[in-house]
Amino acid sequence: MNFKKILFKMLLGSWSYERVFDNGNRGNGILEITKNNLFDLKYSESGLLYLNDGRALNSKRKYYFRLYEKKLDIHFFERPKSLFQTMKLDQIDKSLIGNAIHLCEEDTYSSKYTFKLDDKTFQIKHIINGPKKSYKSITYYKKIK
Repeated sequence: MNFKKILFKMLLGSWSYERVFDNGNRGNGILEITKNNLFDLKYSESGLLYLNDGRALNSKRKYYFRLYEKKLDIHFFERPKSLFQTMKLDQIDKSLIGNAIHLCEEDTYSSKYTFKLDDKTFQIKHIINGPKKSYKSITYYKKIK
């Protein structure tokens, strides 16, 4: 099965997201995934991060996605030649699942991406361990158009 075509069609559009951190912080916002000439897709999220101390901060993040038949590469928007994560995609029931690792200096990002094809949702789990950062986050995405 060619996952590139399936993911391209599924991901294109507008999404809402909810992000939960293991330290009690949380976030939410809107994600826009658009076609891109340099890569296949551009991921642009904008939202609010709610901290435990009551503050709310604006948050923005962008990436480029390059889709392959059974693989997904995610590149930093600010440095497109720099790869954030790459993963082989496997189909389990009606989901595409990929696992990835990224080293950021001495911190390790272990991630799991789950794309649910039947209900057009996806989820990203990050576990970050290292001397500078140590936390877990789960982000839930739901298509809005």
